[in-house]
Amino acid sequence: MGLWNVIKKIFSREKELCITVFGPSGAGKTSLLACMSEEFNKADLTGFLTADTNTFKTLKSAYEDLKKMGSGEQRTIRVEPLVPGNDNLREHIFMISGTKVKFFDFPGGWMIPDVSGEEKEHYDSVLDIVKKSMVVIIAIDTPYLMDNQGKYKEKAKVSEVEYFLQSSLNNLSDPKLVLPKLILLAPIKCEKYTRNLKDTAKLHETIKATYKQTVDMVTKNYRDWLALAMMPIHTIGNVEFSHFDNQHDDEMVFTRNKQPFAPRDADQPLRYAISFLLHQKKSYWGKYDMKRIARTIRRGIHDNKDRGFEIIHGRVKIF
Repeated sequence: MGLWNVIKKIFSREKELCITVFGPSGAGKTSLLACMSEEFNKADLTGFLTADTNTFKTLKSAYEDLKKMGSGEQRTIRVEPLVPGNDNLREHIFMISGTKVKFFDFPGGWMIPDVSGEEKEHYDSVLDIVKKSMVVIIAIDTPYLMDNQGKYKEKAKVSEVEYFLQSSLNNLSDPKLVLPKLILLAPIKCEKYTRNLKDTAKLHETIKATYKQTVDMVTKNYRDWLALAMMPIHTIGNVEFSHFDNQHDDEMVFTRNKQPFAPRDADQPLRYAISFLLHQKKSYWGKYDMKRIARTIRRGIHDNKDRGFEIIHGRVKIF
């Protein structure tokens, strides 16, 4: 039996898996999902992950829009939302060998606590989804943290993200409610900050310092249940942040260089998720060669700090 057939067989024992992508509005959640879907199904992973019709249309369209941003003559770019009017919870549904894998993408405003009425229902519904999710991907709007000495940091909504994540973990102290979880810090729009080793190291240090509450929470309070990793993602590759336009409500302005459209590492969140799930389901492996499966999965996973990657905690839960 081929390796990927073995992995599919393991996945087939699960009915449904949930993965949540969250962050402030406009952070790049849809861009990440569109690139992840496209890049994951290349090379040795072709056909492993299949999208349902609506998901395929939505993310394929978003991916084509990203390609347009990365081509053409226009040098200065003002990024528009890839899915306009995203004020509702979106489910992006994939299948892996009969197992439904749901990616949830919700508006950043739904993370705000202490609300009432319909807003409270939104908050409670996404909080419940995050509690049930095997993997939580935090899309980080990188320029807000890295440029102008952090002048725009509040726009990254770090406090709201960390409070929301903490709230979703409040019941983990009860062993009956424990669900092992992988948390991925994913800086988006980070091409400018990963040009060389020095810039990448600065990005890495800034993200860890900014999300210190999350790092401490995982490594100190929930170390037995959680894994945490950081992975900068290039969703376009040849488009870099330029400046904030103070004349237009501090809108982000980007510039395109002469290199071709080239997403980088967008497949990594799902590779990490698969490896994490396989590790949790060792009882399913039976007669299969665990070391061979682990080696093959690991070959495609990056954890090199030179690229800004780090498994901050829980390496044994991923490999």
